[in-house]
Amino acid sequence: MQPARIPLYFVQFGHSCLALSLGMIHAHVRERERAVGRERFAPRFLLSPTPAEVERAEPGIWLFPNYIWSFELNMEVSRLVKRSSAASVTVHGGPSAPKYPGACEAFLRTQSHVDGSVRGEGEVTAAARLDHLARPHGAGAD
Repeated sequence: MQPARIPLYFVQFGHSCLALSLGMIHAHVRERERAVGRERFAPRFLLSPTPAEVERAEPGIWLFPNYIWSFELNMEVSRLVKRSSAASVTVHGGPSAPKYPGACEAFLRTQSHVDGSVRGEGEVTAAARLDHLARPHGAGAD
């Protein structure tokens, strides 16, 4: 029996369609899933999610592209995700995510609702992080 797929939330504010960066991460994740021969994630695309949608969501992995126009909204949703589901994992990236190691460490220290930050181009980094998060505790590589 195949294990349950992990909900993977792509959060986007300010546009009526998914950001190119999230679309590329989604495509990269799907390609890696084809390579390992199984689907591990159940994508969920949330365009301007309401608090009620966030509170009803299953525990999963939440991806936030931080842009200047969406940063505060992403922080608000990320806090709500962690209040609603401590088991959920929140990962922030994008142009407004801290780029330098010291700034990234300070960001993670002051934003306790953020579990991880992706610096620079996110496709490969996000896919590798998702591979790690999808493994059962103590399991080896695919």
